[in-house]
Amino acid sequence: MNDFDIQRQWRELEETYAAMSDEELGSLAEKAYDLTDLAKQALAAQLSARNLHVALNEQPPIREGNEDDARERDFDANELDLVSVAQVWDAEEATRIMQTLQNAGVPAYLGPDNVERVSDFRLSFDSGVEIRVRRADDYRAKHALSRDARPLPEGEAVEEKPCVVLCPACNSDEVVFEELVAAASASGSASSEKFRWKCDNCGHEWEDDGIEECTP
Repeated sequence: MNDFDIQRQWRELEETYAAMSDEELGSLAEKAYDLTDLAKQALAAQLSARNLHVALNEQPPIREGNEDDARERDFDANELDLVSVAQVWDAEEATRIMQTLQNAGVPAYLGPDNVERVSDFRLSFDSGVEIRVRRADDYRAKHALSRDARPLPEGEAVEEKPCVVLCPACNSDEVVFEELVAAASASGSASSEKFRWKCDNCGHEWEDDGIEECTP
């Protein structure tokens, strides 16, 4: 990986972590052992910038007894409410996208069997394979993947305009996505979904279509 790729990934990680709430960063720090070294550095920098005294947990938990093993065996990703966020055509692309989602704290599942590791995928990529996430993580996943575009050739640059969701009450960008909720149509039936948000700054809660506003 060259310096250009490292700088691009660092910028993407910075933007992803800056958009997360303090609670989300704390949860991600507890599972820092799943992150890449670059992601750990970016996460530590964001925690420091917010004066959050949270240590990165770089050691995976030690399993004890049969209870944890039983829970893992009982877990079935097919029972989750999953939505597709990407389609990949080879293992390299799948690994990159799965890692991007993991760095953003979003569990991701590959293919019809919903495997969590690319190394466990045993089917062909020839017809394209979907990567899915929980419906509740759909917005955060797309937000992270939107910053995962391939770099332009050196010397070519575009002016980036950061996009954030602003609180309609206080105009703060300390906004947390909570969940997708069903929106009733005029006939009273649930015909669409709304994004539910909460502002950490003033506590205001609201629902909208999930449209981002770009700051100048």
